Amino acid sequence: YMYFSNNMMSDVRFSTDATDEILRKFLGLWNSYLFFNTYAVLDKPDIDGYVPDKKTLDSTDIWLIEKTNEFMTNSKIKYESNNYTNIATDFEKFIDDLSNWYIRVNRRRFWKTGDELDKKNAYFALYYALKNIARVMAPAIPYFSEYIWQNLVREMENKAEESVFLAGFPVPTCEVNDKKIISETEVVRNIISTGGRLRNENNLKVKQPLKTMYLNVNGDEHKAAKRFEYIIKDELNIKNIVFESDNNKFNDAFLSVNFKTAGSVLKGDVQKVKNLLLNANANDMADMVKGFSAGKVNIGEFKGLDSKLFILSYKPKKDYVIATENGITVVLDITLDRELMLEGLYRELIRGIQMLRKEADFAIDDRIYVELKTDSKDLAEVIDKFNEKIKKEALIKEFRQIDEPDYKKEIEVGEDKITILLKR
Repeated sequence: YMYFSNNMMSDVRFSTDATDEILRKFLGLWNSYLFFNTYAVLDKPDIDGYVPDKKTLDSTDIWLIEKTNEFMTNSKIKYESNNYTNIATDFEKFIDDLSNWYIRVNRRRFWKTGDELDKKNAYFALYYALKNIARVMAPAIPYFSEYIWQNLVREMENKAEESVFLAGFPVPTCEVNDKKIISETEVVRNIISTGGRLRNENNLKVKQPLKTMYLNVNGDEHKAAKRFEYIIKDELNIKNIVFESDNNKFNDAFLSVNFKTAGSVLKGDVQKVKNLLLNANANDMADMVKGFSAGKVNIGEFKGLDSKLFILSYKPKKDYVIATENGITVVLDITLDRELMLEGLYRELIRGIQMLRKEADFAIDDRIYVELKTDSKDLAEVIDKFNEKIKKEALIKEFRQIDEPDYKKEIEVGEDKITILLKR
């Protein structure tokens, strides 16, 4: 793969450090294969010969099938022109999209119960991608591709060829004919990235639900956001999304001194005017902004000052945080009521129990007994309020007293402590 991915017009050097870097690039593919295999062993999905009805597919399934078809088609052209470097670049980008987008947003579909058709479609889309990646990349990573073929494809398909090298170069066998979905997905990922950055910058944990996100987007971006609204809500933990074209609703206008023009006019009073602006209350500032728009500003004892002496700026109103990237404005309402606070604690508690299940080396389908001990009134209310949801999410048979736990640990949830005891 090192030679395959290297531009042959340049020197090709070998080193163990370079091979370590290549191994890191393969981790996404390996982890994607392991993810599929882990759940397929439990569910044994019957997708041999299955062709889904497009109407039943999730939008992310359509995106993955379209991306896989695009990867196959473009790679064939590049193989025929000996353009191996760009195949490697496309492969690495595709694997990153597969593991850090498709699997991340669809993880729950592989273990939830109730909608078996939806689960089957998710298995199909991921299998379609993994199978055809192995076929496309077999000339570059023969042993890796053959491993996936023997341990995945031949396990899932009764009539699969004996080797990936007997399967031929792949061509699309599932057509969804939705080219727009690739650009729409990029828009949605940008929105999620911007919202995630806003959360990080303002110390808002993703486990803490927020009431509303406001989006200012153009026509095409609006269609993309509406199509993937359910994913935006889930990824950013937002209850409602509102489309808003006027950013001024979330900003307060204010004036500051334009020192380039004010110095020669105000002379020794520049600092005094600056301080008057800094200490102005909301009503006085609103009047000054109106005056600025009309051309003359009154500030305390200073009357009729020319608007050129000032700079009009905006800052987010209280309880809003705002960011604009790639022409898309994202606004988060960060006000928290008690219901939202309790739900945030519930999500943190679920994460804590799941983390302890993993530390205890329980199987992902083990149904267990749990005891929760805490002096926190908030956490006690969470346990009572979300009792059934906690049991469902964490695969808990029942809450009961445990005298001899298989695993026990005290963790922090919010600002409080809780002791969790687990037993198979």
